[in-house]
Amino acid sequence: MEKEFNERQLQIIDSAIKLIGEQGIQGLTIKNLSGEVGITESAIYRHFESKTGILNALLRYINNNIVEQYSVILNRKISSIEKLKKLISKHLMIFSDSPYLTIVLFSDGMYKNEPELTQQILSIMQFVKSSFMMVIDEGKKTNSIRKDISSEHLAFIIMGSIRLTINQWGLMEYKYSLSSKNKDLWSTIHKIVKPVI
Repeated sequence: MEKEFNERQLQIIDSAIKLIGEQGIQGLTIKNLSGEVGITESAIYRHFESKTGILNALLRYINNNIVEQYSVILNRKISSIEKLKKLISKHLMIFSDSPYLTIVLFSDGMYKNEPELTQQILSIMQFVKSSFMMVIDEGKKTNSIRKDISSEHLAFIIMGSIRLTINQWGLMEYKYSLSSKNKDLWSTIHKIVKPVI
């Protein structure tokens, strides 16, 4: 897959995520960003036209990362239940590896005056939902996932559980390993999705 961003742009994006995580969206200024990256403000503008442009690129970068990592699992020749388990584990790992994504993606109202950025968030959510629904549909065909609840509702239950797990971890200032919650989360979700006997 062709890389969308060059090395300097990735450095700016990573620094933007760090600034938002440490100072909130108000901390993401071109001045702060140039200091964090160690280049002039004019050099930032050579790569991105504005703060909104940086946020747009940042969300595209996150989306590309999620799509790439999910696709590896979705294309594996394993059972639907195993795919579901691995997708949940991978989602937690993405945030565990970059904790400040919690603030970037889950801060309510952060992008409310920027329709283009809101659309980027919705696009990420839609991809994740579609991925879960596809696996759930596969599982229903092999009778490994219950058929009495719609695939969309099961996907929302899974996504909501993941989000609450990550939000709580963020509110606790990442004081424990997010991956330590994976086993209990999967155990609960597995009980919800498996066929009722």
